[in-house]
Amino acid sequence: MGPGARYLETRCPSAGFLLCAARDKLPLEWTEILFCQTETCGVFGSADLATKQAMGQDQFRFALAVFSEYPTAVSVGLAGEFLRQLTMIGVSDAHYAPDALQAFATRLPAAEFTRVINSRAAISSGTADYYTAVSYLFTGISILAIPPLLMSVSRQNISNSSRSRRTSVEKIKMALALLFSGYVANAAICGIIAHPYDRFQSRIAWIVPLGFIVVSLISAAIFVRNKGGRV
Repeated sequence: MGPGARYLETRCPSAGFLLCAARDKLPLEWTEILFCQTETCGVFGSADLATKQAMGQDQFRFALAVFSEYPTAVSVGLAGEFLRQLTMIGVSDAHYAPDALQAFATRLPAAEFTRVINSRAAISSGTADYYTAVSYLFTGISILAIPPLLMSVSRQNISNSSRSRRTSVEKIKMALALLFSGYVANAAICGIIAHPYDRFQSRIAWIVPLGFIVVSLISAAIFVRNKGGRV
């Protein structure tokens, strides 16, 4: 049970939050809270529009109340969520599981549902696993390879290049720092404000291999130039 559920357990109903009415259903996954429409787990997903709007207005006050009550637990939990999100670059959403298809059956128009069940996402169960493995493989290789490549580029320019070329390498480092700052910021925003989820980080996971490709091409160009070739 997380700090939010513990807060509701100990402070309701006097706390006055709408979530107090759902405390007997907790703990729940965030996806259940948002989307479940059954009696056992329905909280936000099963509420009417007015209640959903009221819950939305409640959320920041609730978050502050929980943080005030359990600052250490919340801080440690959010740091862990951030670190988890950094490493979650799978593409599990590329395959629709049977329970997801059942949910679509009640939410989508008949014509759209027919398209979904005949799509590759519904039929090809191994596709998501394959692309997830490829994503982790190339991202891991890129992370390991970028630092030594960057050091090699820097050494070659310090010993063989003009000041303008050394300045260009510094600009490349700044560009890489900007790219990776975006990757880290995305993990912080999505992992902390929302919740760790493959889709959130995998949509920008291409940043890491892109950095590797850029540094590799520059390293190769500098090597050829320093050997007397033309690039």
